[in-house]
Amino acid sequence: MKVALLQCDHVRDSLVEEHGDYDDMFKRYLGQAKDIELEIFDVMAGQYPAIDAYEAFLLTGSAASVYDGDTWILVLIQFIKTLHEQKKKTVGICFGHQLIAYALGACVEESERGWGIGSRDIQILYKADWMNNEADLCLLYSHRDQVETLPEGAVIIAGSSHCPIAVYQIGSHILGIQGHPEFSADYAEALMEARLEIIPSETIKPARESLTKKCDNDLIRQWILRFISS
Repeated sequence: MKVALLQCDHVRDSLVEEHGDYDDMFKRYLGQAKDIELEIFDVMAGQYPAIDAYEAFLLTGSAASVYDGDTWILVLIQFIKTLHEQKKKTVGICFGHQLIAYALGACVEESERGWGIGSRDIQILYKADWMNNEADLCLLYSHRDQVETLPEGAVIIAGSSHCPIAVYQIGSHILGIQGHPEFSADYAEALMEARLEIIPSETIKPARESLTKKCDNDLIRQWILRFISS
């Protein structure tokens, strides 16, 4: 299966040598799936795939906010609308999750609940046909903005008190995931440390301690693969 990775940001220069860029993370994360052929498109630089040439599309995270109004974001919003109109399999991670919702009419804003960082539990609220019998699960997070209302036709798959819309699905073709299943705990901690100037110290301490908890990255990879193949 040919999958287009729409890369929406780059890892900070100071962290690239140890952790790689975001495309490297997704190559490692999805590389275990032998039938996935991943091709990278830097949408910030205006690189886009031919829609008909790919069976699925994956949007990465970003330090940007979906409402920033930057030209590259506005162009990507139109591309998302086209993917939706054509019912192409599309998965959004963090910023990608937010941008898909925003492009399709949802409210996305800086959350009054503050930063979501570290390992966090979410609860399954709806069982889709591509899921098994999962109950609660844990994911790595790094976000301040949140999807606050659902796009038309969306259903919440999983959520928590801090992030009520943690995973959503639209029809059989769009899946949004607020967490970062492609992150390692080491990178999540390094990113926290790099953001000390904008994340309150009282938020950093428990988030750092939470990183000892094993997250369900493997399960989410199975979700993504089942979803785009279904």
